[in-house]
Amino acid sequence: GYFRFAFYKKSMKRKKNQYIPITDDQMFKEVFSDQHLLKQLLDRILPDVKIKALDVTIAEHTMEHPDDTHGVRLDVYAENNTHMFSTEMQNQIARYPSKRARYSADMMDTNSLPAGTPYHALKDCYVIIITPQDPFREGRMVYVIEARIRGSRRTVREGRTVIYVNCSGTKEQEKYAKLVPFCRYVMGQKTDDVFVKEIDEKVQYYNQSKDWRKKHMKWEQYRLELIEQGEEKGEKKGIRKAMRMAIQRIA
Repeated sequence: GYFRFAFYKKSMKRKKNQYIPITDDQMFKEVFSDQHLLKQLLDRILPDVKIKALDVTIAEHTMEHPDDTHGVRLDVYAENNTHMFSTEMQNQIARYPSKRARYSADMMDTNSLPAGTPYHALKDCYVIIITPQDPFREGRMVYVIEARIRGSRRTVREGRTVIYVNCSGTKEQEKYAKLVPFCRYVMGQKTDDVFVKEIDEKVQYYNQSKDWRKKHMKWEQYRLELIEQGEEKGEKKGIRKAMRMAIQRIA
């Protein structure tokens, strides 16, 4: 645990003066808290959905469960009269990505439906995960996950959709032609796309901002502290498990 944490601290020092790209979690949140840019991104990811102007856009939106159970923090949350969107950047696919996405969608529904409100008032909910990795290894640029009747091609219109944007994907580029330049940008490639240029201007601005970079270092420090705490808990759990196994062998 200690040696791994020391490695992370050295890594953070190296990053102090390094360029921070759009794939950085905090950079992504900062850039796409801009409603104008987020709306354009959503239009490119969801070309078949008519998205009205966004009324609310919140970075790091925390949703608490009314029963004090596990809450969830959404990287960039947005909504209007008919839709809710959670959009996030993941450099590495989580261990249980589908279950995490499912829980995020459930929390969005729970927080949007006050007591006494009929179920048909639920807004359509989209959980969007953008990643440079291919979560399902099929080469698709966009994976759309919906409820489907087993043994049939028919989908169930429940109003909840999980979408993975695989920026390294090559399939279906014609359908998502307007999304391709953004995906290339995420993968570190240059593009003359006007939308991407707007994003890059924001990224350049925050990279040149001393105040923002200081905040970013604090975020990184906090993240590393959480990693250290998690490792300590893991080590203690491992020790307890080893002791139980030793007692069982002796017995």
